[in-house]
Amino acid sequence: MNRTDPPADIRFTPTTQDGPVYPPVPFPRSSDLTNGGSAVGTPLSLHGYVYDYNRQPVANAVVEIWQADVNGYYKHPRAAGPDALDPYWRITADQLDSNFDYFSSVETTGSGRYSFQTIIPRWYHVFGTDRAAHIHIKVRSVDNGVLTTEIYFPGDEHAERRDSDSIFGSRLDADDLIVDLNSADEKGAGSPGFSCQRDIYFR
Repeated sequence: MNRTDPPADIRFTPTTQDGPVYPPVPFPRSSDLTNGGSAVGTPLSLHGYVYDYNRQPVANAVVEIWQADVNGYYKHPRAAGPDALDPYWRITADQLDSNFDYFSSVETTGSGRYSFQTIIPRWYHVFGTDRAAHIHIKVRSVDNGVLTTEIYFPGDEHAERRDSDSIFGSRLDADDLIVDLNSADEKGAGSPGFSCQRDIYFR
């Protein structure tokens, strides 16, 4: 299929790499990484739409996310034990949050929508740099290929970490990776939480 020029105002989603802790096992298919809100951390509703090059919604795309927990730990063989990539991660399995799933996947609806319930992760140190808090996102589409990206968070604390994060600083269009957060009552009864929308545009 020949592609036409996209709309003039489109901003394609910045792409990143999988990184060294992309999960080496199949992603479970679930929109809730918090086990019904039992995970430790500030709740986050992450949602959005996936679009193709011509800004048409992409149905039945698989959206994967993987991230650190509230302590900056990943669930990955390279992020635990004596052979971890960084001393920061030399942890035992019982230091992980048993109520947090760390990675998961969903399929987009007919309108291209996806949604996850997760938490805002913590920063961590690896490869000589402080990595600002972020969530990895990978989208797989039969017709559009594979797109990997990340989201980062607003606020002075997160900005300070980004300033010292050489990996974030190397990203093309890095500022476009920062999302807006809106207050959201994710657990009911006035519990704190946030919501953010990240629409994803294939090139």
